Amino acid sequence: MDYFFPGEPILSAEYNELASYYSDFHKDVNGYRPRWIIGCADGFTSVEELRAGLVQIRAAVDQLHADIERSKSTFEGREALREDGWLIEETDPAYLEAAAASKAERDARRAREEYECSYEYYEEQQKLTEAQKAEQAADDLESFLYDKYEVAV
Repeated sequence: MDYFFPGEPILSAEYNELASYYSDFHKDVNGYRPRWIIGCADGFTSVEELRAGLVQIRAAVDQLHADIERSKSTFEGREALREDGWLIEETDPAYLEAAAASKAERDARRAREEYECSYEYYEEQQKLTEAQKAEQAADDLESFLYDKYEVAV
């Protein structure tokens, strides 16, 4: 099945390609796909609507690119992008040390999060829980015996 507007294969292909790119890029930037766009050219009812949709989607792509560039223009913005998983190399000499420290912190946090999702960590937590229960049981027994024999006297 072709997702082209009848009689406009080139314009339809351009729209479909740009809409797909925009949808993927929007998801990368914002974490969700845009539901407001018409996903394929065959969703339009006229050539004029298709052309207007193409202009609109071009503007939306340009806006996303501008947002990313604006974020990349400051150290804080670059750090936010890095935190979201974007690979942004620090080129400003004034921030190289801070960027390296932030990277080390992110890597350590991610390693810890990965470890906390491992079976090894689960087993470790189970052993700690069992040890705490055993200690509590011993304390309870000691308290019971103390109350029974020492306090009663």
